[in-house]
Amino acid sequence: MTYLTYPSVPNLVITWVLGLGDLLPAPVESSTALPLAYEQHLPFVRVARIGGSKEYGIDRARVRLEVFASNYDTAESIALALETAIEWDLPNFTDGDGRVIETDLISGMDQTYWDDEGVTRFMGTSGVVVGAQH
Repeated sequence: MTYLTYPSVPNLVITWVLGLGDLLPAPVESSTALPLAYEQHLPFVRVARIGGSKEYGIDRARVRLEVFASNYDTAESIALALETAIEWDLPNFTDGDGRVIETDLISGMDQTYWDDEGVTRFMGTSGVVVGAQH
């Protein structure tokens, strides 16, 4: 018997972010967790699944993206580029076992408090609907 497996939506989004290249104003690193000494890896995009639901073959994930950079201008320009790309570039992205069917901006990218004064953080939340590939 073969079972349908759901792809990791955060990993799919990370692969997409890392492949954006010239669509972003600066090269970024990305993962689900900040690396130790993260200040040496800026700008950085952290991706986390923060909820959602699944039905046979469809994963309706709620995903939070956080942009960390050494200054406001860099953080804001990457955050705004990601916000636009989520709407226009992420739908139909395919990686491994999943294909993004649609996206929905739940909360736009806004600057949020971060405990390190030398780092600026922007954060936003999107719905990412992924269909499992057979």
